[in-house]
Amino acid sequence: MSKFYQKASLLKRWLIQTEHTDLYPDILNKLIDAHYDLVIDIDTGSIDHFFQWVYNNTYLHHVRYHGKDYYERSNVWSKRMEPLERPLHDPDNHCDSMSKYLCDAPPGLVPSDATKVKYIIEKHGDNTFRSSRIDMKIGEVRLSELDLRRVLFISSNSEIIFKNASGPNTNHLGSTHCQLYLAYEGVIAINMPITLYKFSIICYRLKSHKFNFGWESYERCQTSNDKDTKTIKVYFR
Repeated sequence: MSKFYQKASLLKRWLIQTEHTDLYPDILNKLIDAHYDLVIDIDTGSIDHFFQWVYNNTYLHHVRYHGKDYYERSNVWSKRMEPLERPLHDPDNHCDSMSKYLCDAPPGLVPSDATKVKYIIEKHGDNTFRSSRIDMKIGEVRLSELDLRRVLFISSNSEIIFKNASGPNTNHLGSTHCQLYLAYEGVIAINMPITLYKFSIICYRLKSHKFNFGWESYERCQTSNDKDTKTIKVYFR
């Protein structure tokens, strides 16, 4: 939970305890308006559209671990077109392997804790990838025009569990090429609310092929509710 929302939750609790419930909605709404451009209740619509939007309009630019940045390595499966200026600690070892199982440039560094790897997500422009984009319009606003950190997802559920229902994709066909080993994370639990940026990070953590859109592409999701927890099963093809 963000520092802002921790403060907002404390404010809500104080207002209720002091019986200032008539002030609560107005004050909290003003706080939200000051920090976010768009607030989306994911209980009222299909979150499937947002999965589609993330996988069509964003990409994993690089990852950061212990203060060092690591980028996708050159490989036959990559669709990335933008030039990269790589740091000296992250040489570009090219992979030409067409095998389903063998890689010419396997990871050289395995993090002791996968949750400590920071994912850096970017919205891609017209010249970033050899693929078309599918934008999304909410009211009069196009999602691609907003800062992902200023779009907030809210829900009546206090926790959401994301599950990769398709399981790990162990096929080498597709790019997860990086000097830093990027683990498949099949189950991710988060507290609500979250920003669209954090949701985007979850989308990439769930996948086996972090940099590839073809060999492990999003298919659909399935949502269920149990008390305060919402479970979202994500399927890839």
